Amino acid sequence: MSPVVTSLSDFLSHTARSWSESATPRSTLQTSHLPLIDEVTGGGFPTQATTELFTNQMGYGEIKLLLPTLAEFDHVTWILNPANDIEPHGPALSDAGLDLNRQLFVVPPTADDAFWAVEQAALSGETRAIVVWLHYLQKTREHVVLPRLMMAAQSTGTTLFVLRPMSAICLPSSAPLRLQITPGHMGKTVIRAIQRGTFFDTTRSVEVSLSDLEVQPHTPQAPMTQQLSLDLFPLSTQTPTVTLHAHQA
Repeated sequence: MSPVVTSLSDFLSHTARSWSESATPRSTLQTSHLPLIDEVTGGGFPTQATTELFTNQMGYGEIKLLLPTLAEFDHVTWILNPANDIEPHGPALSDAGLDLNRQLFVVPPTADDAFWAVEQAALSGETRAIVVWLHYLQKTREHVVLPRLMMAAQSTGTTLFVLRPMSAICLPSSAPLRLQITPGHMGKTVIRAIQRGTFFDTTRSVEVSLSDLEVQPHTPQAPMTQQLSLDLFPLSTQTPTVTLHAHQA
C-alpha cells in the first residue's frame, strides 16, 4: 500500500522517488575519466536524471569535475547565480571539448527565477543537459520546487546537474546521485558520493587530483559572430574575450 500523502510537497517528493526507484537502470557517463571517481559513483553520472553537487564555496573543482561529461552533450544550458559573481570562460570550455556554439547561458535575477528557468529549459526539450546554481528558497517551497524540477527533467530525458551550498545536503532528495565536494590534502579534492538505492543509500568517498582529468582534444568550431566577455575559469588576471554564436535550435 502506498504511504499516505498529506501535502502537495509529500506528493511531489513521493512521485519523484517512485519514478526514480521504478525506472529501468539508467545509463551513465564517465564523470572525469578518473577510474576512482567512476568507481565511487557507480560508473559515472546518471543520464536523464539529476545529480546534486554540494560545496562550502565555489572553486572546489565542481565544474572541472563536470566538464568531461558535459562535452558529451550536443547542447548544454547553464543557469548561473549572479550572487556568485562568476561568468563563463570560453577558452576553458572550448579546451574541455564543449562546442561554444551549443552553450546557452542564463543569468536569472533571483533564486525563484532560477528555479523557473530550470523548469522551462527542461520542459522545452531543446537542451540535453542543464547546469544550475541553486540557493535557498523559502523552506516551505524547497520541498515542492526541487522535486518538480526533477520530474520535468525526467519527463524530457534531460540530464540535470544542481550545484547547491553544503548546508542544503540535509534537505530530503530523490536524486539518484549526490556528491559532497571538499578540499583535501596537497591540493587534492575529496568527493563523497551518496547513491540512492531501492532500500537504502550507499556512501563512498575518494580523494583525487582533478588536475589529472583527461581533456578532450580541441576541435575547430564554426566562425563566431556574437562578442561576449567570459571568465568562469580565469587563466590570468586579465578577463579574456571570446565570441559566440547565438543559440541555434
